[in-house]
Amino acid sequence: MKEPPIYYYTINADPGNEWTLATAWPPERQDVIYFLHGGPSGTVTSINDGLLKMSAPTSTGQDSFTVVYDIASKVDILSTEAIPSGKHGTEFDLKGLTYTSEPLPADLKVTGHPFVVLWIASDTTDADVFVILEDVAEDGTSTYVTDGRLRLSMRATYEPPYDFLGLPWHRCFKEDERPLTPNTPYRVTIDLMPTSYVFKKGHRIRIAVNGSQGRLVYFKPDIPYTMTIYREKVRPSYVVLPNPK
Repeated sequence: MKEPPIYYYTINADPGNEWTLATAWPPERQDVIYFLHGGPSGTVTSINDGLLKMSAPTSTGQDSFTVVYDIASKVDILSTEAIPSGKHGTEFDLKGLTYTSEPLPADLKVTGHPFVVLWIASDTTDADVFVILEDVAEDGTSTYVTDGRLRLSMRATYEPPYDFLGLPWHRCFKEDERPLTPNTPYRVTIDLMPTSYVFKKGHRIRIAVNGSQGRLVYFKPDIPYTMTIYREKVRPSYVVLPNPK
């Protein structure tokens, strides 16, 4: 008996529906887009406590923060550990920017490669950006779903020499390095690690952005620097979640 070549597991799926056979990866999808907006959401005491909305921004807005390197959050790469947060959030959330949706009216399945598009600036010539996608339960518990990162000097994208699944291909060769012009906004695309996950009805979706992530410190200048994310009509920042058809 010949079966489809792909067999993947969906975290948080209803019992009996966790495993799926597929003929291709990622599966066919209908993208769900959430735009970054000002807040508050009232769900976390982050630097800004912004909102995620399905409507695009119609005015100007931006959020800034100073990058710190003492984050010791339990949230770790490749972990699905739940962190009790209430209105306090994980340490990654507290020391960076967050954008949280309203409670979901129905379950939302995300399968494939989420990605974020950020209009971002820094007052230095280089910076690292870390993005975490989180599931916020009705009791405020925050759970890691997936994450991505990018050094901004390596933001340039190229045509990949193979099927890269439609994702941005950052070669990160030495000759690709493009220092930032301080305080100038750049549009960057950061793909997150692939996942298959169900956000349950009543839960919220959260995007958290920071310049360091616990032990994962790649870039640490001597002088603290500031990053700014733009969320405005002419510079919209947003997250794209692949919802399988």
